[in-house]
Amino acid sequence: MATLIRQLDRCQHLLADHLGAAVQVFGSAALGVIDLPPLVAAGRLAPAQLRAAATLFWCACVEEAGVPGLVDALADAVWDGRMPLVLGDAATRLVDYRRERDHHRFTADERRAIYGQLFGAATGFPAQWLALIDALCELGGAPRDAGTGAIAARIGVAAQALAQGLSDRAVGIVAFAGREIVAHIRAALDLLHDGELARALGGGGAWQIIRLHAPVLLGHAVDPAPHVDQARAGLAILEWLAARAAAIEAGALAIGRGDPVVGAAEAWRAAGALRLPPAPLERLA
Repeated sequence: MATLIRQLDRCQHLLADHLGAAVQVFGSAALGVIDLPPLVAAGRLAPAQLRAAATLFWCACVEEAGVPGLVDALADAVWDGRMPLVLGDAATRLVDYRRERDHHRFTADERRAIYGQLFGAATGFPAQWLALIDALCELGGAPRDAGTGAIAARIGVAAQALAQGLSDRAVGIVAFAGREIVAHIRAALDLLHDGELARALGGGGAWQIIRLHAPVLLGHAVDPAPHVDQARAGLAILEWLAARAAAIEAGALAIGRGDPVVGAAEAWRAAGALRLPPAPLERLA
């Protein structure tokens, strides 16, 4: 769980980077704008927009792990009396969470719509993502005595297609949504860490609570572990794209077997074929 909190902190840093870039382009007025125009000219890669997309990809994977969905459902069930729990001060914290969610947070449908805008089938993202994952994993598995120039070239082509599409789509309310959803996930995780609430739910850590209560609260079983693994790997891969945007754009991307992004791609694949929240749900191997 500590690793996930560090990733949350990282997501907030990336979104702050985007806001800083927006201020550089549009001035201080950008601080009060929810629906921002592109930071660069059409056809160019915007690293800050890629970083904003990376945070929402992380959020989409964590959502499949049951956060914040399970805490939202728990708050509703306790509020409606469908799940009576013996709570002290935790009851107030749960009510405050529900009130904040209802008045200020994106709904589950709104979050799915945002994920779909960025990663849905109509965008071409799933095929582009798999092309990059496949090429990176092929590089990682290539024999040590074999040349990898052709594989590296395919990685460059796949990276350019994926990065350009995401950069183009990560405009408008995307960064604002990222900040709001990251804050929602943090609030949900804080409640799952609440000792009083955890004891009322049977004890154990956050992932154990989700495994135990998801069938009733969400209507289906959830194993958070592989989704959390893919959240971490996906964030690393998309951050890598953003950091190398200039080289990708110039067709000069350099990569070797030992590049950490290769390990991230292998970790993504090892976690299995998972689903992201956009409706209809799509499988990403």
